[in-house]
Amino acid sequence: MANLGDKINISIEKLSLGGDGISRTDGMVVFTPYVVPGEVIEARIVDQRKTFARAVPTKIIKSGTGRVLPECEHFFTVSHGKWCGGCDYQHLKYSVQLQAKLAAFKETLEKIGGLKPGVNEPLGMAPGEEWRYRNKMQAPFAMLGGKVVAGFYSPGSHDIVPLKDCLIHSESMVSVLHGVLKRMNDWKMEPYSEKSRKGWLRHLVLREELSSGKILVTFVTASEFLPKKDIWVSELRKEFPKIAGICQNINPEKTNVILGRKWRCLSGRDFLTENVCGARLKVSASSFFQVNTKMAERLYGLVRDWAGLGKILLDLYCGVGGIGLLCAPFFEQVFGADEVPSSINDAIENAKINKASNCKFYLKDTRDFLKDLRRTAFDPEMVVVLDPPRAGCSPEVLTHLSKLAPLKIIYVSCDPGTLARDLKILCADKYSVEKVQPVDLFPQSSHLESVTLLKRIR
Repeated sequence: MANLGDKINISIEKLSLGGDGISRTDGMVVFTPYVVPGEVIEARIVDQRKTFARAVPTKIIKSGTGRVLPECEHFFTVSHGKWCGGCDYQHLKYSVQLQAKLAAFKETLEKIGGLKPGVNEPLGMAPGEEWRYRNKMQAPFAMLGGKVVAGFYSPGSHDIVPLKDCLIHSESMVSVLHGVLKRMNDWKMEPYSEKSRKGWLRHLVLREELSSGKILVTFVTASEFLPKKDIWVSELRKEFPKIAGICQNINPEKTNVILGRKWRCLSGRDFLTENVCGARLKVSASSFFQVNTKMAERLYGLVRDWAGLGKILLDLYCGVGGIGLLCAPFFEQVFGADEVPSSINDAIENAKINKASNCKFYLKDTRDFLKDLRRTAFDPEMVVVLDPPRAGCSPEVLTHLSKLAPLKIIYVSCDPGTLARDLKILCADKYSVEKVQPVDLFPQSSHLESVTLLKRIR
């Protein structure tokens, strides 16, 4: 039996849903990141439990098919002491990434959901587009060696890996981050410390419009205090003309959650506008929008096509209303619900912008929205779109949906595990899975979005 710190030789069978390689030795399962199926590697045990262990590669003995040299200098190598935890698949050729995600996705549906539906090949990005695709960056700040640094956390820690460049974010956003970082050091400003709870700047959040390259800057601060506020505004807007607005988010809590509840607009506007499948969508600084605009357009278009024509469509967990608005021309009425105030405010305004008078959006928890809806409306041909957060749908939401019994449910998921759990419940009652389409919104990582069409069978 291998012990903590031991080096062992292992053969990688496959990749798990989280991206780790799976191997077996001495009756124990070993999870190892940054490997390729079919490889033989030397790995060091870094965590050991009764039935499994975790390891990190120390040497590649036999390289697997599809391994490539990672393009980012912050990605894992066996010689790195610390590496960025933002990506876990840069060592894989993009086509191999897609196949690894598909295999893990199918296995998850079967193991958790007991389902073996036909699953289409993932929709991936065009060659070259699998880099610089993210429209949102969230970078923490800290003191390291007497200097202010910014970057991303090393895996399983709150240790920041100082960022030189990030190849999944645009060069423009990286430049703005370095502009803020330089001034923090030049002005000798102290970032927030999780240990001492002193300092003011916790994170810098940047969002970018795909069509125009306009950038929205948000300082996430530990209190309402923002030193040199007017100078920050004037200097950043002068150096970076693409900045559309500068905001402040105040988060005084002792928490890992990045954003607090209070917002201020310091300069310009506090929103961006995206064009998706012909719809113009206002996205405020605090509202949710997919981080990959190009692939979000393909995903939304797919949902619209599968929804078809009908009388009533429900857009649940609707965010800024993008899916509902795209479906609006094909339905008599569209009702959307979300519990985030800024998202619903944007959705209501987006309905006006796109002249979708048949769209109504409500600030309501999905469970309560469905509960109230069952008392007042029923349409046997109703279509429901679900786009829940990573945690999936609550049991109450699934119960209300089952009682409402829409003709179709289109489930947009960013987590195969919670998708499989929810599909198992829905398919045990009234529904069957008709189609499943994975959509790769997250190249260079093990994450995978998907769209599932369910139809009522009784």
